[in-house]
This record gives sequence, structure tokens and C-alpha cells, in this order.
Amino acid sequence: MNNKGVKSSPGWLIAVIAAGVVDVILLVLLIVVLVLPGFGGSEVKADIPDDFTANADTYSDIEYDSEYSSDASVNFSGGSLKESAGGSETTDDEDGMYSGFVFPDSDKVLLTDDRIKETVTDADTCRRAINEIYARHGYEFTMQENIDFFNQYDWYKNMDKESDMEKVSAQFSKTEKSNVDKLLEFEDANGWN
Repeated sequence: MNNKGVKSSPGWLIAVIAAGVVDVILLVLLIVVLVLPGFGGSEVKADIPDDFTANADTYSDIEYDSEYSSDASVNFSGGSLKESAGGSETTDDEDGMYSGFVFPDSDKVLLTDDRIKETVTDADTCRRAINEIYARHGYEFTMQENIDFFNQYDWYKNMDKESDMEKVSAQFSKTEKSNVDKLLEFEDANGWN
């Protein structure tokens, strides 16, 4: 056989090596631009207020998915809040979302018969405890007393209202349904309806 048609030329080998060298040079330039300051353009800094930056190093220490627990419970009785765990009496929390509520936690905690008997001493308080649950879901009250009371809360004043009580109660959680039923039974048992 004659090998005259096949020439051994290093040209293709040189082209492959040259392309590899160009790739390496481009990669090095990309790394330099991205990593080294000054090569990638001007640095952008956010304008952060001093009161924010004062505690900035502690923000990463906060566990946002943990729950706060307390042995204290708060019961409303005639204009002041009473803290049952420590026995100390405090005034209404002006910043509290549900300050002034009979049962501020009735959307999350099942009310016990003992707690209801201890806290609800008259027809008005019982009705207010029921209305609190409806208010949290945007029920549009018709009695001026209720309108005035719940409109003091921005969260209520600014929410969309629904005048159909059935539609509102359909949004209740199991806890809220149970609490309304217990309060209605208590109201009936005392002849307050």
C-alpha cells in the first residue's frame, strides 16, 4: 500500500492547542472581572439608615420559625387586662392588635368552660366575645356600638367587609367554630339571648 495520499501535518493540532489557550485566557479574564474589585465596574452601595444598621449583625441570629410560648394568659374584665400567671394587673396594651378584646386568642385557643365562666360576667361581654371572632373575618356590623368598637382597630377598619353572616362564619377555623358554639351555649344557659 502506498501512503502518498496521507500527509502528516501538525496544522490541526496547532489549531486545537490555540483554541484551548484562548479558552483558558478568556476564563481567567472572566474570573478577574467577577472576583477582583475594581475590574467589574463601580461598586453599588445601598443607602441604609443608621437605626437599621445598629442591629444588623443580630438579624441573622433570629429564628423566624420558632414559636413563642408563655405561661401567662390575658383575660379582659371591665376595662383592664389582668395577667393570670403573675397576678399583676396591667392596662390595655395600646399597640396590641386585639387589646380590649374579651378573648384575644379565641381564634387560636379553644375556650374552656372555666375560662368563659371566669371572664364572661354579663350579656354584653358574652356578645362582645362572639363578635370578636366575626370581626377578625371582616363581618360588617349593623349596631353602632359594634361599629364604633371595632373601627378603633386599623386592621378591622381597613379590611374588606362582608354583611352576610353565613359567608363570614364559613371562613372560621375549627377552633373559632367551637368557641362561637361554646359562647352561644353559655349565652343561652344564662338567658342573655
